Amino acid sequence: MKPDTKICLQCEVVFCRPPDRSIAQWVDRRFCSNKCCTEAQRKPIRLSAAKISKRYYERHRSRRLAQAVIYSAKRRAAKLQRAPSWANLKKIERIYQLAAWASKFTDEPLAVDHIVPLQGKNISGLHVETNLQILTRSENLKKSNSYVGGAA
Repeated sequence: MKPDTKICLQCEVVFCRPPDRSIAQWVDRRFCSNKCCTEAQRKPIRLSAAKISKRYYERHRSRRLAQAVIYSAKRRAAKLQRAPSWANLKKIERIYQLAAWASKFTDEPLAVDHIVPLQGKNISGLHVETNLQILTRSENLKKSNSYVGGAA
């Protein structure tokens, strides 16, 4: 949307800045006409939950993107630190390719999971082919950073 256009809070029509209005007057303007302004004063503006959440996500988009970048960088660093020199990277890549290929033929998307998590609270595993398994995405999210298993 152009900087000299706004959406009326009452009727949701896009309106432009009139040439006779200064920028200072334009900044405070929220309604397209005096009629919409008086109607809004008579009844309170009720925003639906969807509109409120949409506005929230639009305002905080940069914060969410920054958090996602930080999380993915931390995850990549953990993977690199937990990959020993003797790990077979071709086999690891093959497991990820197999999961992506198999996802095309299943109803639910698949994900590669570390059996012993890389960043677990009590235990920490390695990024090697023997520590990888293919699970559905929902199972992987349920498992999270937990380790369910016997003696290793």
